[in-house]
Amino acid sequence: MRSPNAFRPRSARTAAIVTASMTLLILGGFQAVRADHLPVHGTILARGPFTEELDLKVKARIGGDLELFQVDDAADTIVQQITVQPGGFTGWHSHPGPAFVTVAQGTFTYYDGEDESCTGLPYGPGESFVDIGQGHVHSARNEGTDVVSLYVMYFDVPPGVTSPFIAAENPGVCPF
Repeated sequence: MRSPNAFRPRSARTAAIVTASMTLLILGGFQAVRADHLPVHGTILARGPFTEELDLKVKARIGGDLELFQVDDAADTIVQQITVQPGGFTGWHSHPGPAFVTVAQGTFTYYDGEDESCTGLPYGPGESFVDIGQGHVHSARNEGTDVVSLYVMYFDVPPGVTSPFIAAENPGVCPF
């Protein structure tokens, strides 16, 4: 069962729409989260405001129920490529708005800051998911032996903010 706050598209059309790309932590291109984390590297590929007002609605299954998350008059969008070395960890964080993630290579394991069982949700090549953002705390790890490559499209990043990554305190649901 997938996280109550992650939506996994099933159709090719939905995956194509999502194909820009959790999460992560990059201030101006590269940042190692903390000294005890292996590097996570991100390159911002594009950024821009919408030329016309855009309201974004995302339906996700939360605790068995479909719930609607809405962004009114979305701010900037950032498209970023992220690589995570084996053993790499993003640290606990959130985003200002929804993040649409597509895994291009490797397996990326997502941890929900509200999941007291600390059950990791692995996503592999060609799989996509949505993180709702808006203060939802989570982390992700590369628990495999191959480099993970992701494409993330972040919505509603305030103008002037250089990173879609908002560091957060460890919610205490996982031992890391």
